[in-house]
Amino acid sequence: MRGLRASGSRRQNTQLYQLIDADQIRFEARYANGEHHDGFLIRKNAKGERTVNEIRTAENTVGRPVTIDKTRAETRDTVKVSAYGYDPGEQKADELGRLTYTFRLPSSAKRNGTYIVYLSSTNQKITSPVITVTK
Repeated sequence: MRGLRASGSRRQNTQLYQLIDADQIRFEARYANGEHHDGFLIRKNAKGERTVNEIRTAENTVGRPVTIDKTRAETRDTVKVSAYGYDPGEQKADELGRLTYTFRLPSSAKRNGTYIVYLSSTNQKITSPVITVTK
């Protein structure tokens, strides 16, 4: 007879403890040996806007969401890239960890070529959807 296992964490019946910061709301679960299990960070700016992000580790930061304002563009067009999950001030991120970057496609971009925007930092590397050059 096969046993059933509950969904979620594979480490059941394991002692965890939580950490909470006073400057921002940070919830983090750690194993008794101090190893990170999971967690999230809530930030709020002066306007009342909030973000909720996973606490970043090398294992959970690859491939985080990046949006672009267009997936088809001509050479010399301007493309706006937005991402979140950065620490405030990192890579010029705002106080909520949001980053916006605008660039112009170079005239050397080939027609029908496809391009991806890579954003990276000390803790993460994220990519945009594909941009196809139309002319």
